[in-house]
Amino acid sequence: MPMYWYDYCGGSALKAIYDAIGTRYCLPLDDFYFENNAVKTTIYGGSDVTSWVNLYAASYNGGYDLQLIGSDGKGIVSIPNGSYIECDYNESTLINDLHFFGNSSFNAFTIDVEKAIKDTAGGFAWTLAKGMGVPSKVTSNDGYFPVSYHFNVILDKLAGQTSASYDGTSNRYKFLNGSSLKIESDVELKIKELIAYKGDDIYTGRGTHAANLKKSKTPLTPANMNINGSLVADTIAGQFYGEISGGTIQASVNTSVTMYEPKKGEGDKFSAKMLNGEEGWFYLPLSLKLKNINGVIEEREPSKYNCVSNECYWEQLKELTSISIKETSGNYTSGKRAAATFNIIAEFTPIDYSDVIESFTWKQQRHDTSVSEDGYFENSTLTSTIFKTRRNENALHNNYIDVWLEVKIKGRSEILKSNIITFNAKFWAG
Repeated sequence: MPMYWYDYCGGSALKAIYDAIGTRYCLPLDDFYFENNAVKTTIYGGSDVTSWVNLYAASYNGGYDLQLIGSDGKGIVSIPNGSYIECDYNESTLINDLHFFGNSSFNAFTIDVEKAIKDTAGGFAWTLAKGMGVPSKVTSNDGYFPVSYHFNVILDKLAGQTSASYDGTSNRYKFLNGSSLKIESDVELKIKELIAYKGDDIYTGRGTHAANLKKSKTPLTPANMNINGSLVADTIAGQFYGEISGGTIQASVNTSVTMYEPKKGEGDKFSAKMLNGEEGWFYLPLSLKLKNINGVIEEREPSKYNCVSNECYWEQLKELTSISIKETSGNYTSGKRAAATFNIIAEFTPIDYSDVIESFTWKQQRHDTSVSEDGYFENSTLTSTIFKTRRNENALHNNYIDVWLEVKIKGRSEILKSNIITFNAKFWAG
């Protein structure tokens, strides 16, 4: 399967970026696509798809076969039996729709530079290339694998399949401007890092792609990340969407990155300028565009709740909002006007983005109405209140009082009720 690859203009650029890949996480690979494969193709689990790689590094050409798709952990994409991919390339737009069905895994992308040069130009050529600092391998274990505007990726389940899972936990991916990823309902993608570029303020793409965009002044649209299923990663950054309720985004480590993208240099010293005066550092936080209760998509800041020690980001969870009393603290006074004062804090875990609190009420109930007096609330808000009880007029009686919080959420028929806390305060008369 022939395809086009764009890199950073030769071996010196390859060396320059790899000298600093530990801090920049930027592969010396810009773009790739399958322009020669214009027929809609279905690739089934158990099939092998191989591409021929032709490299030019340190004045030497090198080529070898690179497995793109396979099974049992082989290839960049591993498809088990029963699953498949539909590939539909549009020659007029240069865009390839990759529609995955079933379960698949995404493995490290690796170009074996040493093998390519040795196999074609010989060991002496590789010795010279290595002496110039050319790395022996280029791999997405070290840097973000780029997905360009040439690709729309859809992760889906099979007909009749309850749920599907996709595993990319060993890789970093960056979806460049104009690309897209859609995770359908009941589909989970687990990945190490996933970055979605946010628009034309971030330079991306060199080679033919970048030159054409620059000449035509075509704006670079943000990567479109539509999460209707579940996305789980160490790091997630960029702008993400959700068309339906039930989509979840979970980032366990970071929800922002400070990234590096080499900018196009000037004149003949393009590669030399990459690390001197042409550094493209930019900060990319996570932002969400999600539906509100009226079905309108709006921009929101991420919220979170504790989820197995991770931070979880979501549009609308399937479970109802729950309320619990997080903590109480109190003090007692003595004497004829004996009383007790308690500070109560309520916690919502979790609360949907679309939830609108219509009303709230702090309530109480005495266990024995014959001997106790009601307590009373002060400075009450949705999340806290001060509860006070007065002494009993009868000596040596316990004062049992239940306290709880009730919340009415707009659009829901039920009233949510917190757990009940019981105060058992014994007071002496006199």
